[in-house]
Amino acid sequence: MKIKTGWIGFLCFMTSIFSMGFVAAQGNDHVGVYVSVQIASSDSLDQEDLQEIIDAVPDEWLGDSDATSRYEIRLIPSVIAREDCHYTVNSLPVTLFQKRVDIQVVITDLVSQERIGIRAFDGDEPFGCPAGGVFQTINGVPVNKTNYYLPDTDGFVEWLRDQMADLPDLVTGLVFQIGALRINDEVKSLSWSPDEQYIVTAGEESIARIWDSHTGEERFQLEGHDDDLSFVSFSPDGRVIATGDMYGAANIWSVDSRAILFSLDKQFGEITSIDFSPDHQLIATGTVAEVHVWDAATGRERWTTIVIEVFSVKFSSDGRLLMVGTGTSGVMVFDAQSGDVLVEGLRGEDSYKHIAVSPDNQFIALSGTEGDLRIWDFEQDATITLSGHTDEITGVAYSPDGNILLSSGLDGTIRFWKTDTWEEVYTLPFDPEEPINTLAFNATGDKIIVSQIIGTFGAETNISIWDVSNITHLPG
Repeated sequence: MKIKTGWIGFLCFMTSIFSMGFVAAQGNDHVGVYVSVQIASSDSLDQEDLQEIIDAVPDEWLGDSDATSRYEIRLIPSVIAREDCHYTVNSLPVTLFQKRVDIQVVITDLVSQERIGIRAFDGDEPFGCPAGGVFQTINGVPVNKTNYYLPDTDGFVEWLRDQMADLPDLVTGLVFQIGALRINDEVKSLSWSPDEQYIVTAGEESIARIWDSHTGEERFQLEGHDDDLSFVSFSPDGRVIATGDMYGAANIWSVDSRAILFSLDKQFGEITSIDFSPDHQLIATGTVAEVHVWDAATGRERWTTIVIEVFSVKFSSDGRLLMVGTGTSGVMVFDAQSGDVLVEGLRGEDSYKHIAVSPDNQFIALSGTEGDLRIWDFEQDATITLSGHTDEITGVAYSPDGNILLSSGLDGTIRFWKTDTWEEVYTLPFDPEEPINTLAFNATGDKIIVSQIIGTFGAETNISIWDVSNITHLPG
């Protein structure tokens, strides 16, 4: 029998919802998907009265109180009066109120707002009045009290475990999803603002759309192209957005005014990649046949060169070098200021559609069509091959501190590699029928953003944000 005793006159009325975080751990403290436990307002119960139910949650699930939650477990109590027991203390009447507490439990996915589990638990029934009881007295006057008969905690915990075992993302352990956005378009390119407030997307239309990354709401649009967009990018300070389209037009926009600051000269063919130098002094663009570097303040062209089938352009972290991934010439390295070719390229059998430069500029990660990830040691002119993906690699990204390298593939996985040993330390599974086409870290390295094409004809795109701090902060 579960009894919780409360003193009449000393009950605190709930004016807000109590919240705490707990985590489904898998062999390590403070890892997993966080869940908030909420208690609905009641005019006769407070948190202390339900503490026995809260305490029944296994300790290994408990997390930090300020943890971001993916799921909510709401306890909705109902108090049912069962029997009043009357006694005499100090020759004065006193009453023991016996009440059953039924609790409805609701589990909600906070990302989709879908209710994924609901069950009512009946409180225990009191069996008559006790032969006597201990009552508090104030100045010799006895105070009425209440016994609350709560549901069986074992049944509550057993059901909760069953429900949580079926929840998406709980099984991933170290990594969990904290946000999602579904767009009714095939997103070809996206960029996350450095302050994580906005996501800009380029779909199969001439409009760039800017979304609130916290609420998923569309905030505004950038209209100024005549053709479908092919690439978008935020500047390092988040104040400027660059957009490029399928026929070589590129515009530079002010985020604050939402107006075009200037347009770059028309380029040859589809703009396949855009990158800002870290100091925001230069803008690099790649097309199907050219590489251009522009002055980021005026839009004046600094230099251009012919390079066939450019897939990716990336500045080094110090802005001195420009790395170019191609389909025919391997990887080329240019002096970002002059345009001089410094390295003809790492040639191989693969096309390098995606490249990532380590923050210390020593390594360049190269995606391959056969599933192998190649690491080019730029200083030593040596290569390392990382095997794990079983299909074409669709994205690569270094964490800001350079300790973790991410790779995504058509095999439906994102793989985490420790760069000091090049060991794969974690695999995050996705549906291989929904290919990943964009992958990026945030500015602090504790979150990643992922986009997937949904449907055979690419009718929709799912954008998700994941907390990866438990991996990026691994020791060693």
